Amino acid sequence: MKRIVSLIFACSLLLPQLILGQDCCYSNCTTDCFGFDTVLTFDVGGGYRQDDIEWKVSSLSNPERITKDKWNKLEMGIVETNAQFLACEHYLAKLDFDYGWFGEGGKQHITRFNTFCGTDRLQAETNGHVYNLDGAVGYQFNWCCYRYALTPLVGYSYHFQKLKNHNYRDHRSPDNKFSVHNSYKLRWRGPTLGIAAAYQISCDWQVSFLYNYHWVRYRGKIEENFNFSGHVLGEQKANKVHGNEFKISTSYQFCPNWIFCLNVDYKVFQGNDGRFETKRRSKCEHDAKLHHLKWTSLNATADVAYIF
Repeated sequence: MKRIVSLIFACSLLLPQLILGQDCCYSNCTTDCFGFDTVLTFDVGGGYRQDDIEWKVSSLSNPERITKDKWNKLEMGIVETNAQFLACEHYLAKLDFDYGWFGEGGKQHITRFNTFCGTDRLQAETNGHVYNLDGAVGYQFNWCCYRYALTPLVGYSYHFQKLKNHNYRDHRSPDNKFSVHNSYKLRWRGPTLGIAAAYQISCDWQVSFLYNYHWVRYRGKIEENFNFSGHVLGEQKANKVHGNEFKISTSYQFCPNWIFCLNVDYKVFQGNDGRFETKRRSKCEHDAKLHHLKWTSLNATADVAYIF
């Protein structure tokens, strides 16, 4: 998947120069090509996303009791919509939303490691949905008649994942399933600080890059129903989680006011200090330490945008 995405973007950078050459209006540096005052851009699209999630916890009363949970290659389809408003050629505001799902036709396998309760490894199937909401404002600097643009950004992001596990298998007897339904609701939110850069290859073709740094407050609600531990309600808390986000895009204006866009976005959030508070049906509370927490997400999308 990563090789295919890299090939697409390499072609997208070379193709406009092969087609258009160097003869375009930006060579004369006139504002007739790139000049504007106030612009509103709205786009919709969809594509592919892959997530990996993992964490490691240990009991405070018995540090040798360690549990590791890991979700590998949660593949899903996504739809997205984005809006961007640029006023007076410099003042930028943007809002992005995307929603993804993986259902009965796209179940993924989850591997669960346990070093206590007589279980070493469990494997399950999962389905669920995810969504992201990001907003930011910034000031756009323009050079060479709008051929180059650089925009510092400050914003806020919210990310949600709901995972439902079922059809568990023990590695010691993989042919035997046991009917357990567990639920995980994960939330990541906090302020962001970033920078966006854009380069106008020609009058119609542009490439752009975005980097965001995230300060994250993480909360996870866990509901498990394993026979060996009973019904468990838990909440994970971690405030010292940090994230990095990278996004590269290329866009082509194929007719007046209409733009086609290709985007690749990669996020990695991780933290090493948190708590895992659990409560069983017996009302007995058990606290654990959250040692390691990590979420990575890669998505590739295609959008169609309209410029108002």
